[in-house]
Amino acid sequence: MKIHRKIEWACCWMLALSGVVYTLPAQSQVPLGQVKTSTNQWMPNKVVGAYAAINNPWGSAGIAENWALSVGMVRSDAQKSSAVDVRFFWKYPEKYPGKDVLAYPQVAFGQAHGFSGSTTGALPVRVADAYAIRSRYSAVKGHATGAGQLAYDLWITSAPGDPAHSKVAEIMLPTLSYGGYGIPDSPKAAAAGRKGPKGGRSPGMYQGREVIDGRTYDVYHGRAKSASWPLPWDFIVFQPVEMPDREAVAVHWGPLLKFLVGKGWIQERQFLNSVELGVEVINSDGGTAGDLEVTGFQVEP
Repeated sequence: MKIHRKIEWACCWMLALSGVVYTLPAQSQVPLGQVKTSTNQWMPNKVVGAYAAINNPWGSAGIAENWALSVGMVRSDAQKSSAVDVRFFWKYPEKYPGKDVLAYPQVAFGQAHGFSGSTTGALPVRVADAYAIRSRYSAVKGHATGAGQLAYDLWITSAPGDPAHSKVAEIMLPTLSYGGYGIPDSPKAAAAGRKGPKGGRSPGMYQGREVIDGRTYDVYHGRAKSASWPLPWDFIVFQPVEMPDREAVAVHWGPLLKFLVGKGWIQERQFLNSVELGVEVINSDGGTAGDLEVTGFQVEP
């Protein structure tokens, strides 16, 4: 059965694919890529310089195909910069039983998890040689409903070039939250009776509050596993105590990686495979939808 849905905004243009009709804001200068309405394809839909835009609906398998997901990317500053502007669009009109994370539409620098090649000769690199890596973006604009976050995702492996079978750690660092997702003492956490720094995430993973490179994080660490990948891995979250919201964000990854080495959660002889930025789309009461544009994103090896 075909689903026809329409989201109303002022000054909009129409996009239709596979019987799904959406209305998107016209002010963005970043055209969207192919709109995905099923999980039968998971491939980069555009490569610009050292960056790949990946339409990644990894958690959407088995649900009704009444949703849509897309990523668009162009070079910043009218082709004069090595940075990119990235646009994330998603629409999941309902909450789906038994689901948590529905998708992670993303832009990747390096060898993204699940892919056989790297976008750059700078990655993979040993952790000991990755301490100078920085990433930044200029601003975030747009809107989102439901719950979720814009977050970095970094993959650490025991061997270069094989993130699927040699991954040892995944590092997430959120930079924008909507719907209270992941934030301590959010209305959602308070309603569930959870307070304090453990309120936004799994209490059993909470390791404490740390000041690293002048920023304060609630640090979470645990083991993750998936039926689609052969081995479990360490899952680490640096949750900023003060979220930067929509302004410019710059991250120096060296102090964070050194902290993890000091904890024994990763090792300097292991490899940093990728630096990825995307929207973690969370299964939400009443559904979730959004159209966010990140401007001036770049990774500096």
